[in-house]
Amino acid sequence: VEDRLREAQPAAEPYRSLEGIRAVDRAAYRARVEAYRDGSRWVGLAERVHPALDEWVSRARGGRLAVFAHGSIVNLFAARVLGLETTAFLEAGYASGHRFLISGSGVRSVRSLNETAYLSR
Repeated sequence: VEDRLREAQPAAEPYRSLEGIRAVDRAAYRARVEAYRDGSRWVGLAERVHPALDEWVSRARGGRLAVFAHGSIVNLFAARVLGLETTAFLEAGYASGHRFLISGSGVRSVRSLNETAYLSR
């Protein structure tokens, strides 16, 4: 487990899914989504996540790397690869797959985002 790739910090509030919040309190759900999109929380997260992912990518050069993480981590990495200023642009589905290609010279591109076909019955 790579602590720098944790979406939430242990001292913060316990994790509650958006679906769980939406089912109980629509106003709280809307407030949570707006808070999620607020750019201020992303700075500290990016300061942890980007160096961690860069290290992992460096270690896997020439090979394959699988990272399992929450949607915020995927959003940060994807936004950086795509050159987006807005980091909260993707609603990553549960157990969705996201594939990135990284060349030996470090050029990064998106192969796919939010793949879920393998989850179908």
